[in-house]
Amino acid sequence: MRDGELYSTDTIDWLLAGYPAVRFGVMRDLLDADAPSLAHEQSLIATSGWGARLLEKQDAMGTWSGSLYSPKFTSTHFTL
Repeated sequence: MRDGELYSTDTIDWLLAGYPAVRFGVMRDLLDADAPSLAHEQSLIATSGWGARLLEKQDAMGTWSGSLYSPKFTSTHFTL
């Protein structure tokens, strides 16, 4: 880290090389990226990485286990 830098550029680069959800958070919270860049990165969350894998587990109704609150710990509320 150089004087005046809040975060190490090596660390930022490492985080940016990760999943879209991580890149989005870094760009939004640490780099103050512009709105178009954020929108693009956010759109990637649902189509790649662990965000896509989570959404693939949804059933046809868009829930997990076919219910919002029951059964406990496998329903949508508890899954999210």
